[in-house]
Formats: sequence, C-alpha cells, structure tokens
Amino acid sequence: MLRCAVWLLFACCCVPATRTYAHDVKGSAIYLDMGLSSVGVELHLPLRQLRAALGSDAPLPIYLADHVRARTRTGTALRLRVLDTRVAPASDDDELIVTGELAADDLRWFELQCDLIVHRVVSHNIYVFVRRDLLRGKAEPEPELAGMLHWQRSTLVIDRDDASVLRGLWASCMLGARHIASGADHLMFLLMLLLPAPLRASAGRWRELGPYRQSTWLVITRVTAFSIGHALTLTAGALRGPVLPMQLVEVIIAASVVVSAVHALRPVSVGSEAYLAGAFGLVHGLGFASALRDFGFDASSLTLALLGFNLGIEATHVGIVLIIAPVLLAAARFERTYSWVRILGALLGIAFGVYWISERLEV
Repeated sequence: MLRCAVWLLFACCCVPATRTYAHDVKGSAIYLDMGLSSVGVELHLPLRQLRAALGSDAPLPIYLADHVRARTRTGTALRLRVLDTRVAPASDDDELIVTGELAADDLRWFELQCDLIVHRVVSHNIYVFVRRDLLRGKAEPEPELAGMLHWQRSTLVIDRDDASVLRGLWASCMLGARHIASGADHLMFLLMLLLPAPLRASAGRWRELGPYRQSTWLVITRVTAFSIGHALTLTAGALRGPVLPMQLVEVIIAASVVVSAVHALRPVSVGSEAYLAGAFGLVHGLGFASALRDFGFDASSLTLALLGFNLGIEATHVGIVLIIAPVLLAAARFERTYSWVRILGALLGIAFGVYWISERLEV
C-alpha cells in the first residue's frame, strides 16, 4: 500500500503542469514499412485523445512533425513528412490515419522518437509495429510488435544491421512462389494452355497426336508468351499503380480460364495460342501487381521486390510445367484415354471459370 502511494505521488510530480487526461486506455499504433533510405510511417491515432492532447497548441501537420522524429546513427535528425491524412471509423472512437515517411541516406539503424498524445495523456500507449522489412526477409504485411512507447519512454531503437539484399531477394522470391501456388485461377489457366499441346487440330476437332518435338515446342512458346505478358504488366502495375479496376482484372482472369478451356475442348484459335497466352498474360500480370502495391514507399525495396517476385513466379511456372508437361505428353500417346482426360479437364476448367466470373461480378 505504501509503495503504491509513493508511486502515485511520484507520477503526479512528474506530470507537466498543463492539463492532462488520464482516462484513456486505448493506444495509438505506428506501422513501419522499412526501406533502405526511406521508412514508410502509418499512424493510427484515436481522435478523442488526439484532440485532448492537441488543444490549440499548433496546426496538426506541425504537431505531427514536432512529435514524430528520428535520429540516425550519425546523429542526423529526421522529421516526419506527412503525405496524407484521413479519418476512419473504429469501434469506440474514430481514428485519424496519417501516412508519411522518414528519409535519410541509410536507415539500417535509427532511433524513433515519438510522444504523440502521451506528452499530455499519461495513460496512453503507443504500439510500434514493423509491417514490412524486405531487407530482413519480411515480405508479408503481418505487423510484428517492435516496442511500446508511453509517457516515461518516448524513444525506440530500430536496429537493422543484419539487413541484406540477398535476404530481401529470397523473401520476394518466396512471395512470388506462394502467390502462384495459392492462385488457383492462374494454375488452372496454365493447365488449360498445356492440355491441347500434344495434339493437332483437324476439321475443327482435336484429332491427331502431334510429333513429340513439335508438342514440346508448343509448350515452350505458350508458357514463354504468358510469362512475357505478365512480367510486362506486373512491372508496369507495380511502378505506376493500378491500370484497370481490380474487380475487372479479376473477372478477365477468370474469363481467360474459360476461353482457354473452351479451346482445349474444341480448337478455336489454332496457330495463335501463343498470342492468346501473351494477351491474357498481360491481364494476369495486373493481378500479380496487386501483391506488390505496398512496396512503393522506397525505390530500392520496390526494385528488389519486383526482381525477386518475378523470379519466384517464373521458377514456380517452370517447376509446374516440368512436372505436368511430360505427364501430358506421355499420356497423349494413349489417344482414347487422353481424349477423355482432355474433355473432362476442359469441362472442369469451364465450370471453375464460370464460377469465378459470377463470384467476382458480385458487388
């Protein structure tokens, strides 16, 4: 009991003479997206507590710049550059979401200094999360708690001395591989491209088994055209932002599965399959680009993510083709059995494609 009384007396003496608010139990959150020379900062600040702390001291941009700072290893002082602000509804208090950045030549090590709200609302806490840090192998946007700030502690050291380009390249490669492995529509489109490759069309039907060398060449050209197409739009979409509405992109991707499945059922574009694969690859690339949209806060991170993500996608494509294509080419030698495999596979592709279209058209 005596210890509690001493602690309360000490707290009262240390609080500034300006009016304080001790009723808040909800904290603020800071999300950091790490780059080499720039750190993206996203602040989530409860409006009621922010108004209590802000008072009439200064306009919001000046308040934010004064209370969110950083210091590099060499002693260079950094101030938050505010890029955007918006209000978002929350369960018990609306939040002000502030997007900004801290920039310096090298941010492998820095000390974050933040006393937003806590300089007046003494029971307030600020939770600092690292959301992405590609150079340390963290590519998925899953926040990890880096530390907590409060009225007694307003600084937090972010030490990234173990960051490396190789770790970032590997992490982005794995991100690309997982994106393909979990993308049923992309995999189904690739399968529909490969199904008719061993065959030659005659009189509007898949009738004859083509030469092995020719079938292999058809597989290579179709997959290569698809890869070139999606690599182009993946790069453009990641660098320039969304080219088409995402819902439209997803619908076209589903439609590409239906078109390629119909072609596997009955030849509709004999001789132009590579062009068709390349054209649909352009749309699939826009879908891939959505996974890299949040890497744009730092040019070096975005470049590394693009390179690694593309390598991951291509490596996964090659792995899938090396497994599936030989099986299909070998199975096609049993013409009657393969005919049923192709027909059932194409019908399955059409069914899935139509389902995805209807699902993605729902508002």
